[in-house]
Amino acid sequence: MFHPYTPYVPQDFSEFCDLIGGMMISWPKFVDTTGYFPRRHIDTTFYELSEGLRIIRAEIGEELYFKLRRMVEQMRPHFDADPEKKTGEALKGQKILCEMQDLLMRVGQIRAEPISPLNAAPTDQSASPMTKASAVLRRPMSGPIRKSGVSVITGVIWQTITEACAVGKASV
Repeated sequence: MFHPYTPYVPQDFSEFCDLIGGMMISWPKFVDTTGYFPRRHIDTTFYELSEGLRIIRAEIGEELYFKLRRMVEQMRPHFDADPEKKTGEALKGQKILCEMQDLLMRVGQIRAEPISPLNAAPTDQSASPMTKASAVLRRPMSGPIRKSGVSVITGVIWQTITEACAVGKASV
């Protein structure tokens, strides 16, 4: 039985990052492999991507918006040209997707802030570097990466994918 599929457009930065994480897993065809949404495909995915980007435009700024917009326009033809991953074109699209992910991760890290002064890094100059680093790592973030449990999981997936991209093993 076919379930209707209405593309879900990300409504904020965190959801947009989640969409990119999902794209990293489903490239180059961007189809649903679970069978629940057989009408999900490359057209619906790129619709979600374009509309989600439009929604977060004010949040990320004009410069980054136009840079990501150009990347989306460059990426799509690569996936269309090589849906079976045979000619290497899809890898070019996947590389652009990794670059988008890197840009968004940097924005997310910059925006992440401690939620209370008690969780902030110690300001005591006599504290050892390990103590300071440990306090920074333990502090919760209120930024876009930690808005939901799904975003935390996606962050872990992104880290794994980023490491794979860095060593050239990005065929997830």
